[in-house]
Amino acid sequence: MMPWYAVMNDTLIIASSSNTDVPLTYDQTSVGNLGGTPPNFAFHVEHKDRMFAAGDKANPSRLYYAALGNPADWTGAGSGSIDVFSDDGDRLTGLRSQNEEL
Repeated sequence: MMPWYAVMNDTLIIASSSNTDVPLTYDQTSVGNLGGTPPNFAFHVEHKDRMFAAGDKANPSRLYYAALGNPADWTGAGSGSIDVFSDDGDRLTGLRSQNEEL
């Protein structure tokens, strides 16, 4: 199992490559499950005030994104997903935000 960490809005979001672990949060006081209904992602990154995530074992070519400014809102307005060449057998293996690009 490989852990993955990203910070958004002063909260640490924790995910892992385990297909049974749900994403967690740490707010410098306590640890808990990430609110809302997030996908079971293995890695994620904050980019332009939005959380992006991938590594879902059930949908390995899917890039998920949370609502603007809210890493716990994966189903509301402004959230969604993009399937990246889902029919070619490849999968997303990492995410990076650098120089205003994802």
